[in-house]
Amino acid sequence: MNRFRSSPLLQFTAAAVVCVLAVAGYGLWRARVAALSAQVSGIESRIQAASEASTRLSSARVALAQLTSDEAAVQAYFVPEASVVSFIDALQASGKSLGVGVTVASVSATKVGGRSALDVSLTLTGSFDAIMRMVGAVEYAPYDVSVTNLAASLDQTKGWSATLGILVGSITGSSTPSTNTGTPAPSGTPAASTPGKVVPSPVSLGGSSASYL
Repeated sequence: MNRFRSSPLLQFTAAAVVCVLAVAGYGLWRARVAALSAQVSGIESRIQAASEASTRLSSARVALAQLTSDEAAVQAYFVPEASVVSFIDALQASGKSLGVGVTVASVSATKVGGRSALDVSLTLTGSFDAIMRMVGAVEYAPYDVSVTNLAASLDQTKGWSATLGILVGSITGSSTPSTNTGTPAPSGTPAASTPGKVVPSPVSLGGSSASYL
């Protein structure tokens, strides 16, 4: 009889134990899920940070490549002292194509406003029109060029001749001694053009002196 009376109590106790175990299991499972969710969030944050760093690195590489290209273009605008012979050769080749004799009177390294430059004096011989075309070709050359002096004269026997003084922006590489020979520099093949070279706007003749006899 007592066994039958205690049966509901045992059933209630067993049910309570099962409920407690279920609640405890649910709590442990919920804590585990929360811990895993935190780990996943941390991993996602690290992935996002790595992706942003990769994007910044790619942008930096593109900017560096552009900067390198721009630097090469700017450097091509100037004549290194070590390349002055190639520059003179190019001038003489241009003069030859225009029917003008180009003789180098002097070349010297100088400073203009604290910046390096080449002071070049040329003697041009030929017809007046050809000499003027040569002066224009020098003005429009893809370099930092300014005309400092231009004087032309006509000899009834030899024809037209002109003295042309120019300043060319330079980049100091190896030192180049000043020369004053009165004889043309060795002619040769003009320097090859550089891809992406900056072509400047026409150089103004303001401040230059010119006389025509």
